[in-house]
Amino acid sequence: YVIKATNQDKPWDRFLIEQIAGDELVDWRNADSYSPETLELLTATGFLRNVLDATNEDISNLPFDRYEALFKLMERVSSSTMGMTLACARCHSHKFDPIPQTDYYRFLSLFTPAYNPSKWLPPKQRHLYTISPSQKAEHDRQTSLLAKARNQKKALRDATRKHVKAERLKKISESKREAVRKSIETPAAKRSPEQNQLAAKYESQLKVSDADINTALSEADQMKIAELDETIRSTEKFVASFSVQKVQALWDVDKPPTIRLLHRGDVDFAGPIVQPGFLSVLSTPDSSSAFSSKNITGKTSGLRLAFAEWLTRPDHPVTARVIVNRIWQHHFGRGIVATPGNFGATGARPTHPDLLDWLAVRFMKDGWSAKRLHKLIMTSSVYRQISKHTADTRDPENRLLGRMRLRRLDAESLRDAVILVSGQAD
Repeated sequence: YVIKATNQDKPWDRFLIEQIAGDELVDWRNADSYSPETLELLTATGFLRNVLDATNEDISNLPFDRYEALFKLMERVSSSTMGMTLACARCHSHKFDPIPQTDYYRFLSLFTPAYNPSKWLPPKQRHLYTISPSQKAEHDRQTSLLAKARNQKKALRDATRKHVKAERLKKISESKREAVRKSIETPAAKRSPEQNQLAAKYESQLKVSDADINTALSEADQMKIAELDETIRSTEKFVASFSVQKVQALWDVDKPPTIRLLHRGDVDFAGPIVQPGFLSVLSTPDSSSAFSSKNITGKTSGLRLAFAEWLTRPDHPVTARVIVNRIWQHHFGRGIVATPGNFGATGARPTHPDLLDWLAVRFMKDGWSAKRLHKLIMTSSVYRQISKHTADTRDPENRLLGRMRLRRLDAESLRDAVILVSGQAD
């Protein structure tokens, strides 16, 4: 999904909305079948599934572990989209921090209808399928029918096999019959020398082939097996017509649960109830509360979509700056803000604040196009500078980009280059 979106130059605001709330943009629960767009939107939400979560086992699926996964999700979303860590506000408010502890849990509440502490889904169960729920139900029904038909056919043939074998066993003298039967039924590795002799003498005589079974089947059994074969053929064709694969998606598993502020971040010391909301430091007083988006489709809370729409508003103070800074870092080895995941008070100051603002505005005016931003940066004079070191000591760390920075080739690119040069590239 990410590679496809990048190649298509999907507008970055739409890119974020789909990854945060793609499931809320389409009524996938009641769809007769999934369109390519529906599958793409569900796949996009896998971004919110890639956090460390240790709740797969009973011993680690406790309230503490569930909230730990939520806290890690908070860190992932806030640092990647807003350049804010938020973690300091988890346990208590800080005197000089503009993010109070209440805001932390209001923000966390945006994601709890999906990562629901009360209706928790362990990681092994957090997936949908590439077919709709109604198709999956029919697929499962047909798969069960197929297994039943195969078992019925096997039971009929096994009964006939047993009957033929019993009739052949009767032809062996009564004094040896029981010993021969036990010898044949005993695994070869566990047979005694006497049993090996009996098995060697009578095994081929008692062996029943498929052709022997076909000959011995009664007329009624033959008709029944013919009916079962027809059922098996048609059902196999139906089951094979579906490509059923798992989609690591995110969706609301139930109505929004009650979330409380946790004193010192401890689930055993719950405080007052909090309502879902955005960070007040980035909102006006009348827009900090999160309401269900008007653009939701289907049975869902709409809280994540409301957050995604708030996050991608043209007047949002950080989103465009964070993205532009990360792209700049990709090209220059260091961002205009050297701490791309932390634009807060503890992060680095921007070396060129006016440039960061100008690029952010230009980025949005260009339709949130990453490709246009790449081109703008790579055709600029600053990007096309030589990297020769001069005797000028006014900026020894080259923070102000008086020359192009030397950049180390990363390990993955080095490995790819070696494989290509050696002729082993696939």
